[in-house]
Amino acid sequence: VDWGVELQQWVMPFSSTVLSAALVLGWLPYETISGIIYVLVVRPYDIGDRIVIVDPGRPVTGFEALIVSEINLTCTRVICWNGEQHTLMNHIIRRQGVINMHRSGQAVVTHKLELPASMPCNKVSELIDAVRAY
Repeated sequence: VDWGVELQQWVMPFSSTVLSAALVLGWLPYETISGIIYVLVVRPYDIGDRIVIVDPGRPVTGFEALIVSEINLTCTRVICWNGEQHTLMNHIIRRQGVINMHRSGQAVVTHKLELPASMPCNKVSELIDAVRAY
């Protein structure tokens, strides 16, 4: 096929430009696009939702609830309990676990009670009735 241009005249400059841009930018295009897709397609939260961001594989203890105030393509702005505003990059949030308190069901609190074997049955029944009444 003759397009009026020598293939060797534009392939080498074009490929070297693409490789140079990939070397300079590194993972930036991938991270940016994946953050945008995460916010637009997955939509783990909306404005006004109370969320908690946790590290996968670590226990969820001492977490801080954040209120989403603004969602952009590359970052999300949140407000802490004390009024501080933070900007979180979407591609970093994508790697973390997001617990959305607004979309989650009712919170359940569990307590482990150890009772002595010598405790009378009527006292155990009273304890169970008191917990249910609460």
